Amino acid sequence: MKNIKFVLAVIIIGFVILCIIQNLEVLKAKASFTLDLFLIDEYKTPELPNVVLYIFFALIGFIVSYILNMAELFKSRKRVKNINMALASQAQETNELRNELDAFKAKYLEKHETKNKEADLLPV
Repeated sequence: MKNIKFVLAVIIIGFVILCIIQNLEVLKAKASFTLDLFLIDEYKTPELPNVVLYIFFALIGFIVSYILNMAELFKSRKRVKNINMALASQAQETNELRNELDAFKAKYLEKHETKNKEADLLPV
């Protein structure tokens, strides 16, 4: 399994390197963005290579998706906490019922043992 993962990782890395080499001209090309909000003066970014812009926007995307998934993470943690509490209470109830059952068994056995002893003592 480790060998398969290693081979797949090497293949994926190879494809990434191949894509980078084939698109080197596009990645090195420079671009600039203009932001016009109508309330303030127009803002123009300095010319940056496309690779820098790609990395920047990819990081922004990762951060946004992480923040949006934080709510689900907190809900999942709360759900796990509630399930663990329910499990603990059910385990406690199970133990109480087992103890109660053991007490009933002990009473039942004690009652029937005395009846058997009395039956053994009666003349036939």
